[in-house]
Amino acid sequence: MTKVYSGQQVSVELTGACAMLFFTNCKALNALTPVMARECLQALEMLLGYEQIRILVIRGQGKAFMAGGDLHALAADPVANVTAIIEPMHACIRLLHGGPWVVVAAVQGAAAGAGLSIVACADLVLASERAKFVYAYADIATTPDLGLSWTLPRKIGQQRALEMALLGKRLDAVQALDAGLVTAVVSENEFELSLAEWVSNLSSRYPHVLLATRKIFALSQDVQLAEQLQAEQASFAECAARSEFVEAIQAFLYSP
Repeated sequence: MTKVYSGQQVSVELTGACAMLFFTNCKALNALTPVMARECLQALEMLLGYEQIRILVIRGQGKAFMAGGDLHALAADPVANVTAIIEPMHACIRLLHGGPWVVVAAVQGAAAGAGLSIVACADLVLASERAKFVYAYADIATTPDLGLSWTLPRKIGQQRALEMALLGKRLDAVQALDAGLVTAVVSENEFELSLAEWVSNLSSRYPHVLLATRKIFALSQDVQLAEQLQAEQASFAECAARSEFVEAIQAFLYSP
C-alpha cells in the first residue's frame, strides 16, 4: 500500500483501484472531532484526483469503527464545534453518495452516532462478529446528522429505524445483518481476509459497470417506476455501446 494522506486523525492508503481511508483517533475510539471532520473532507477531495480509484474502504483503527462525536468538544463549545463537525462531514456524505467509488464500510467494533451514519451510507458493509451498531443521538439529547434520517430508514425500514432512534435499540452484528444494515458478518480472524477478497472481487469487475449500477440503484430510491424504467434503458444502452459488452458476452458464452 502507498500512503497518500497522513493527517492527525485520518490517513489514506492506495493499492491498485482501492483507497483505504482510516479513522486514526483510536485512543478516543475514533470519536469524530472537528480535526477529523476537516481531514476526512480533505482526503476525499484529494481522492477525486485519482482516476484509477474505484473502491473506497472506510474503517477505524483500533477497537472501534467510530464511537460517535467527540463529546468533550461538543460540550465545551456546542455551537462552534457542531458547525465545525457537521459542515465538512455533510460535504463528505455528499461525496460518498455521489463520488466515483463503490463505498465499503469495514466495521470491526462499535459504530455509534456519526459512525452509524457513515455505515448507513455505504454501499457494502463488512462487519466483524464483535461489531455493534448504536443510534446514540438521543442519549445526548439531539437528532441525527450525516444523513442518517435519510439512509437508515431506507436500509432497515422506518419501523426498525424508529426503534433504534426512539427506544434505543442496539444491533449486534447478526441483528444488523438480519435488518439489512450489514452485508456480511465474519469472525475477527476472518475479517482482514474477507475484506481483501471483497476488494479483489470488486477490482476484477468493469469499473464503468460498477459505477453505473451504483447510480441506477441509488436513483430508484427517489423516482417512480416509469422514470426508473427509462433510466434503466438509457444506462443499459450506454453500457451496450461499449466494446466491453460484446467482449463480456463472448467470454461468458465460450468460457470452459
